[in-house]
Amino acid sequence: LVLGCGRIWRGGLPARMAAIVMVRVYGARNLPVMDSARNTTDAYVVIRLGEKDNHSNFQMQKKETRICYNSLHPVWDQSFRFKLMDETLIYENPLRLTVFDKDTFSANDPIGTVVIGLASMLSHEKATQRLSGWFPLYDTLKGIVGQLYVHVRVQRVAGACPSFYSASLIDGYEILRYHGFVDELIVSADPEHRWQGLISGARKTNESRQLLFYTMAGQVQQNISRKASALGANAVIGYRFDIDFEGSHGVIARGYGTAVFLNKLEEEVENQNSNEKTVLEFIGDRNRADGTSNTDTKHGLGGPNKKDQRNSAEQTDVKRKRNRDRKNRETGLFPPPRASPLVSRPEKRKHPVEFLTVDKLPSEKAQYLLGGAVNSRAVHLITGKRAKQDLRDEWWAEVRDEIRSHAQSLQCTHILGYRERTT
Repeated sequence: LVLGCGRIWRGGLPARMAAIVMVRVYGARNLPVMDSARNTTDAYVVIRLGEKDNHSNFQMQKKETRICYNSLHPVWDQSFRFKLMDETLIYENPLRLTVFDKDTFSANDPIGTVVIGLASMLSHEKATQRLSGWFPLYDTLKGIVGQLYVHVRVQRVAGACPSFYSASLIDGYEILRYHGFVDELIVSADPEHRWQGLISGARKTNESRQLLFYTMAGQVQQNISRKASALGANAVIGYRFDIDFEGSHGVIARGYGTAVFLNKLEEEVENQNSNEKTVLEFIGDRNRADGTSNTDTKHGLGGPNKKDQRNSAEQTDVKRKRNRDRKNRETGLFPPPRASPLVSRPEKRKHPVEFLTVDKLPSEKAQYLLGGAVNSRAVHLITGKRAKQDLRDEWWAEVRDEIRSHAQSLQCTHILGYRERTT
């Protein structure tokens, strides 16, 4: 059973480049006793990025720390470096840190694992992003078995992928464009129903399933990011992600949201400029106290230099950007298809009704009338041994087309608060 509901109102792919992931493992605390004879643990950490796949160009990179003997609170303080030729692979390959207990005469026993998704660190404006803190060590059978302190730094060459937000409005930013609905659906076999899962242990099957969920979530987000970039958007708001379990037929991962173009508020920019002016005034005060004139501090002994000229050019670019953003605001949130170069859509569309996954719109910009509530249901019989992605795309397309027809009968152009779910 598939459902779609909402409230109605009237009214190119990013370039790929290399990325570097720096991981520093400081230590762990409150580890369990793995050697009952000595009442201690000989712990070390295995760091993995990627997954072994004969059909992929990206192979797993694996690093190990030294062994810290006889300690339940080991300290390693070691750094590792991972190089990626394609930073978009971070979406599909979370960082995994597994703590093991070293055994002399038997296989090393896993203690717990920390899985860190790095996709969110690609969407920021800064080229370098950092993440650090105590992360819980998780065992799929025992639960939390300790904590691991890790510092992660992701450095990309240039450019940022679209940001993802579950909220409808973002603090510190204004929405200049609503580019429309973006979605993605992928299908994968469930490790619990594979023949390998029948002969593997429960812990191995649980870990494979956990990694699959991370990988599918990253693949969905990556594909939606590319679609949003092709529309000219720099963010996806009202983002929703769901996983549907269909037993032996597989696992379905679905993601959808509203592609928008966000612009940082001028107040935030002015605050940054005022902070820079405060620093300059402070430097000028210090120079005057040392007997140096303010003119010498600002321009040097030979007048304005090349750096000042570059700063003047940057200020001109900022003014041009503000004027361009002001023109974008005047055209409204939902301009005609050819009102903006960011909107790359045909003039005539088959379905004039747009889906918006956001719950509310900016009150100072949007003026609209609610037309009513619409929903659609569909029941499909799942057959075959393996779920088919194209078939499920067709099912969701039928539901959305029916909702569009309901909206058109009410003479509405947009659907607000759109949601989808399966039972």
